[in-house]
Amino acid sequence: MYSLAAPRRTDPETGTVHHSVIKPLGAPYESPALDFSDGTPKVTSVRLEAATTQEKHATEQVMGGADWQLWVRHLAERALLADDFTTVALTYIGSELTAPVYRQGTIGAAKEHLERTAGQLNAGILAGRGRAMTVVAGAAVTQASSAIPSIALYTTFLRTVLGDGFRTTDQQAVDLWDQLLGNTPLVTDEAGRVRLDGWELDPRVQDRVRELWADPQAGLDRSAAGADWFIGQIRELYGWGLDGVDYDEAVETSVAWPAP
Repeated sequence: MYSLAAPRRTDPETGTVHHSVIKPLGAPYESPALDFSDGTPKVTSVRLEAATTQEKHATEQVMGGADWQLWVRHLAERALLADDFTTVALTYIGSELTAPVYRQGTIGAAKEHLERTAGQLNAGILAGRGRAMTVVAGAAVTQASSAIPSIALYTTFLRTVLGDGFRTTDQQAVDLWDQLLGNTPLVTDEAGRVRLDGWELDPRVQDRVRELWADPQAGLDRSAAGADWFIGQIRELYGWGLDGVDYDEAVETSVAWPAP
């Protein structure tokens, strides 16, 4: 399995260091956003200038399929690929509400590069010996997604609409394994991508998210539980808010390396 969200990448063949950016393409982007920096969620706004051609290319080189292709090629050259080898890369489509900064932005360009790479691998290195697939996951709370403007607010509203119907990353991983192992039917789209995001893009769900998005502050007022859940998920990513941990207890952060 392969997935990558990173700020930079060094091309191992040329030594060039590429830096990724989170920007729209073609025009600036303005959107409501969720600010929870002081622990109390509130609606703010963000504006991002459009990426340059160079920034788009660099983001494709960091978060696209270049390393994926190199990795599979090197394994193949060393006869390290098992029979019927399968490799999958995670991609995302999401709602039209976040599309300008995601699917239609620099990150989306990188995901399209990733998806094209799957086709190149299947037609080349893996032809007759395995398969490369891209998997469209649903929304998730991750360190990467929390840094993308508007995604936090969108995910808060999505959780508000779905409640416990929001599919966690663990649940999505199980769904993926069941499909890859043949325990459940493989759900693919016209582009051959495995789809795990039906629960998110259900038209009824998206209609209700749009209602909240139409007036973000009123939407947030109606989404207190969703916002608390989102902030709790972020805290857990960094090891905070876990049951059984006394965060008031003093902790020694400088520990001497044990003597040999």
